[in-house]
Parts: sequence; structure tokens; C-alpha cells
Amino acid sequence: MSRRVRWRGWWRQRALRQQMLVATGLALLLFFLGLTLFAHTALRLLALLHPGGDQEPALAAGPEAEALVRRLLYLGLFFAFLGIGAAVGSIRWVHRRLLEPLERLRESFDHQEPEGTLDPGVLSQPPELARLAECVQGLLARAQTQAMRDPLTRLYNRRFAEETLQKLLALTRRTGRPFSLLLLDLDDLKAFNDRFGHAAGDRLLRAFARALQESLRRSAIPARWGGDEFLVILLEEDLPGARLLADRLRARTAEIHREGPLRQLPLTVSIGLAACPQHGTGVEQLLQAADRALYQAKREGRNRVEVPLALPSAV
Repeated sequence: MSRRVRWRGWWRQRALRQQMLVATGLALLLFFLGLTLFAHTALRLLALLHPGGDQEPALAAGPEAEALVRRLLYLGLFFAFLGIGAAVGSIRWVHRRLLEPLERLRESFDHQEPEGTLDPGVLSQPPELARLAECVQGLLARAQTQAMRDPLTRLYNRRFAEETLQKLLALTRRTGRPFSLLLLDLDDLKAFNDRFGHAAGDRLLRAFARALQESLRRSAIPARWGGDEFLVILLEEDLPGARLLADRLRARTAEIHREGPLRQLPLTVSIGLAACPQHGTGVEQLLQAADRALYQAKREGRNRVEVPLALPSAV
């Protein structure tokens, strides 16, 4: 939280406390004043009802007694309205101090932006609520990060990759900048899991994900597509450059460090490549083109990089 936000929250909290102190002081002053008048009137009424000595009560005959009874009635109404006013003021203070900021906090979460930012008005609340907002904001940002990451490999997940492809295609239509896709599949992973167990297979997937991240530029977007398949989005990369990178990834896969009996097994990857706009200008077109190329690489012996034929309109 910035110093300005803390200062505004502290000042607002101090102003609310001062208002509550003034209102409480006035209420207590009126209360004791009314209580004093009530006690004085009650004592005078008791003196008329029970006079000292052999005197008879003068309540029925004296107009002073009627005035005292009327005064007691007015004082009772005064105390009733004072209690109602104090209750309404307390409810209003609680609503202004706690419920309204919490409602704004909830509305800020309901209209949350993808970047996970909160409405600045929420952070300008008193420090306690501002700290709560920051804590919830941190949890929200963490949840958003987890929602777009694969829990096993910590790469982006399929949903994030699909949304990124949609945005890239819209950008390509406006600017004409190319990009390419690599669809990678680890060869014989199912047989590997059957022989060594899924725990060893998970370690292999994590090692392959690390190798991907180490081999790609920071502008590339690697994602786990599902099972043993991975998708890499190469920003502003044409078809020849993507082909060179795919060959480097295939060679790097064979060099992944493995321990124990896993070291004796060859580790290879098949890669299908597609580029925009040569192989399509839509998400489904590009993914189908990359999938056809991957299937061709598997059919021709695995551990290969294949490129599908370009669309006639793109030739």
C-alpha cells in the first residue's frame, strides 16, 4: 500500500472517530440533562403525593401535580426519541464504516479485470479494510495464476493457449505479422509409464517442460496441450525460423538428463509445425494443420519434424 493510500485511510478513520466522539458526547450531555430534570420532577411529584406530617396529598386538587405529570410524560417521550436516535445513528455508523466499504470490495471482485487489479477506491478505505483488500487481492492474483498454469509442469495450460491464439489471430489480421505453432508429442510415453510407473512419467514430463523453457526465447509461449502433448506459440516467427527451432528442440530432448534405469532409454519427440497465414487464419485451421503434421511425423517413424502443405490461397 502506498503512503498516500495509508494517509487517506488514517485520516478518514480519524475523522470518523472524531464524529463518533462528538455525537457520543452530545448524546451523554442530553441524557444526563434529561435524567436530572426527570429526577427533579419525580421528587417534586413524590413530595406532593406523600407530604410530610399530617398533611393530605394534594394531587387531585393541585394544578402543580398535573403539570408535573405532564412534564414526566414529555421527559419519557424525550428519552424514547433519544434512544431511537442513538440506535439509528449507531446503525448508520456501522453501515458507513464497515458495510459500505465491504460492499464496494465485493463489487470490485465481481467486476475484476484479468490483471487482478482492485478499484483504487477500495484501497482508500481505513487501514484495516485496505489490508484485507490487499490480502484478498493477493489471493485472487494467485488463483488467477493457478487457473492459467498446468499444475504438473507449471507451463501454461490449454485454455490460456487457446485464448492467446485468438488474440494473436486478431493482431495478425490488423498488422499482418506472422507467427507459428509447434505441436510436440513425446514418443512412447505410454509404454514408458507402463514400465516405470506414472510417477517416473511425471518426472519426465517436468524435465521436458524445463528443457522447453530453457531452449525457447522469452517471447515464446509454451503450454501443456494435454497428456504427453505440448504446444509452443512462436511470436513473429516465420516458417523457416520455426523449422530451425523445432529441430533444435528435437535435439535438445535427446539430451535431457535422466537418472537410474531411465538413462538407458532413448527419449525422442515428434513435432508438427504450422504457420499463420500459410496454413490457416483461424485457430481450428492452424491446430488441425499442426495435428496433421504431427500425425505424419508419428507415421513416418517418430523423432521427426513435419510441415503440412500450405493452403492454396496462401501459396
